[in-house]
Amino acid sequence: MPPVPSGRRYFHFALTLIMLWLLQMVALAGWYVYEQVQEVSRVKAAHEQREETYFEAQKKVADHQAFMNRYGPDVRYREAVQQLEEGRLLWSNGLQVVNQKLPAGTELFRAEVDARRMDGWAVFPSGDEAAAFLESLQSDSRVKSVFLDCLGDCGGDDALLDPDAEGEEVLHFHFTLKPSDDGSTPPPSRDSRPPSEEMMQAKGDTDAME
Repeated sequence: MPPVPSGRRYFHFALTLIMLWLLQMVALAGWYVYEQVQEVSRVKAAHEQREETYFEAQKKVADHQAFMNRYGPDVRYREAVQQLEEGRLLWSNGLQVVNQKLPAGTELFRAEVDARRMDGWAVFPSGDEAAAFLESLQSDSRVKSVFLDCLGDCGGDDALLDPDAEGEEVLHFHFTLKPSDDGSTPPPSRDSRPPSEEMMQAKGDTDAME
């Protein structure tokens, strides 16, 4: 018998390889299309979520603006009252702490309050007594921290030094009170707290019904 030509001998093998290659290409194309569809779905879902968040934020801003347009003056008045009340309490508590720690015969000739910080100026018979006062002030449970700002010529024209006394020193110091949750400063009265939007809206609905 004559020998089988090489082309016919490997025809089926080559055809099988070609079919496998085509199947692989189809599978890769299908996987690529699937990944693209998934990516589009993820991007679309993220866009919809951002859009929903944006509209919710817009609604909250619009509701807040409407609330402030209606109740803004009342809210600002109550906030101002609350700030004044807090300032009065801090001033009173700060003076109480200092007066309890000052040595006999020594008084503040100047005091300032800013937020929870209180600055004080006083004339002490000596620098040692001024240092002892600061240590005593720092040990108070209502005081968070104490700082020495100046000792000596730091009172300006307000300092009334005794011309006959020797060794007198003007002390400028400041300290901060602990937050109210530590029990040092009473919270403002309930009536001075600014109302919430829900409370004001409920009040407005009640007035409308009347």
